Formats: sequence, structure tokens, C-alpha cells
Amino acid sequence: MLEVLNQFVCDECGQIIKIPQEGIVEWIKRRDENKKEYVEGFRIIHTQEASPLRKGEKEGCCRYNKHPGCRNMPLPNVLSVANAFVLHFLNPGYFRCSQEESLWNECKVTDFYEYTNFARRITVPYYEEARFHFNRWIEDEKIDLNTPYYDYKEEFLIHLIETYGGYAETKTK
Repeated sequence: MLEVLNQFVCDECGQIIKIPQEGIVEWIKRRDENKKEYVEGFRIIHTQEASPLRKGEKEGCCRYNKHPGCRNMPLPNVLSVANAFVLHFLNPGYFRCSQEESLWNECKVTDFYEYTNFARRITVPYYEEARFHFNRWIEDEKIDLNTPYYDYKEEFLIHLIETYGGYAETKTK
């Protein structure tokens, strides 16, 4: 099993990021024609130094380096304030919005499904590993997906990992 909220699967190469210091979170920040800012494409990847791809590809696991809106933060920094990090993009908070009432209800996320999946990866214990088994579990159990009580309970996620054999190294692109 992966170390909970400490080890992650790289979104580029599919290999395990063994310690937070070997990972970064990257995303893209862009502006629309009205100059409103948006964020998208959140990925957990290896740092350039730790990337298994750095020999064959100069950028390693980073995909957005050449994008003008590329943003990134070391994974340990993100994990140390994971809940606040996640919430920041939904609403920047009192300190950033107190003087600008127009920002109070400004969500900056373009793909909410993608974003909530990323948020679960850094905040919900066992989600990172269990997410690889969701489709197989649905097929095997013929589950009615309208019953949300399972969703992200630790016992359920551990059950998936134990039932389907833990993390299987795979490309996640």
C-alpha cells in the first residue's frame, strides 16, 4: 500500500512518488477575454530531479513548463496546507477578498470534476491508491451508483485496495 497522503502516483509517468520532496503540483492559470482568471489541469508529478523520464525527455514529468500560465508548487508545501490550498481556488478567502466584494463568490476552476478528483487525492486518506480500482469494483459489484454512502470512507477505500491488489504501476495520462 502507498503511504497515506505521503506517496502519490505521478500523473505523467505512472510511477510512485516515494516521498513528498520528490513531487510537485503543477497547473495552468489563464485569463479569458474579460481578464477573469481561471485554473485548470492540476497534476501531481515528479520533480525534474526525481523524474524517471528526465533522461529521455528534457522536461521530465513536467508537461506545462513551456505554457505561459504554468504554475507549480512543491508537493510538501501543498500537503502542509492541503485543505486551504484546495479551498483557495474556489474562493481566495477573507484576507484576499475583504476589500474586493466582487471576489467573494468567484470560483476560478474550469473543470470541477478534474479539480475535485485532485482535491480528494491530497485530502482523503487512501483515495490516491483506491481510485485505480473504482471502475473494476463497479463492474464486479454491478452497483447502483445513486447510493453515495460508500463514496470516500476509509474502510471502503481500504477494502478496494485489499480486494484488487493495491497500486498497479500504470500510465495515467
